[in-house]
Amino acid sequence: MPAISLDQYEKVLEYVVLGLHEPIMVVGQAGVGKTQKTEQFCERVDAYLCTCILGQYDTVDMRGTPWDADIGGGYHATVWRPASTLPFKGNPNFPKDKPIILFFDERTSATVPVLGVCYQIVDKRRVGEHELMDNVYIVSAGNREMDKGIVTRQPLPLCNRETWYEVGSNVDQWCIWATQKYGAKAAIFVAFLQFRKPLICTYDPAKSEKNFASPRTIEKALKYYLSDMPQDIKQASIAGAVGGGWAAEFWGFVDSWAEIAKMMPAIAANPLTAEIPAELSLQYAVAIAISGTLTEKNARVFHPYLVRMLPEFAVLAWHMAVKRDEALFETDEFLDFSHRYKVVF
Repeated sequence: MPAISLDQYEKVLEYVVLGLHEPIMVVGQAGVGKTQKTEQFCERVDAYLCTCILGQYDTVDMRGTPWDADIGGGYHATVWRPASTLPFKGNPNFPKDKPIILFFDERTSATVPVLGVCYQIVDKRRVGEHELMDNVYIVSAGNREMDKGIVTRQPLPLCNRETWYEVGSNVDQWCIWATQKYGAKAAIFVAFLQFRKPLICTYDPAKSEKNFASPRTIEKALKYYLSDMPQDIKQASIAGAVGGGWAAEFWGFVDSWAEIAKMMPAIAANPLTAEIPAELSLQYAVAIAISGTLTEKNARVFHPYLVRMLPEFAVLAWHMAVKRDEALFETDEFLDFSHRYKVVF
């Protein structure tokens, strides 16, 4: 199936899950951001997130426990006391006035008996005599079979009752997200990934390395880089998060980035005459550095420098900047940019 981005996955949650009340299954490589995006979506729409890590569940955690009860006329029968952690009707632990996302995470690592219970929940919205609340929406997530994780083959009758999506890594999306979360501090990682886009994910199931780059581990590396830990520990930690090869390329780029920091004051002081680097890697870095600092107030300073650069770098800088700060759309400089580069943009 064709891969979708995390932004598109959020639209799926909005239109397919909440809008049409359809259960979905989303798969993707480890660390791509499936769980985090689901959490962010629930925060944005004020939905209650009920997460069940199915790889850690047994059937009793979902089916409940048997109990002998007098069901009338002195007749005794076995009834099932439901789990308090699931949003069944009558459970006071869950809200009635907002959507509840029942999120079956790590479903591909669940045991076959647990998948049997999950089958009934997805298909009939119930387990035995216990029904899900009407405001419950079902989302499942897991890793792909090709990724060498703990993966249980999903029953085809269950799969056929869901809409399946695969989420892929998107370097531009990660860069925009990192800039929004970490601000200008993320600029060096953004610049590096824009110059070496394939490094957004280095997972290769044919290799035996235990650490590899993914959106999740790159954020870890960013945290390590921004910390005040000793340099030797910082280098070891970044390599331990994303792999030695990725880390070696990154530290080589750091040397180039130091030159960019020296250039920024000169660019701000005189954008019409400030030097434009001859090396493409440095031009990438300058464009990203500007995109991370571009605001309504300084756009008139940096825009004249951007238009002197190659068109792809000017477009890159403005594209990243307006994704971070939509107020830039209202500036005269953006209007000039969109007119100059309307064919490219």
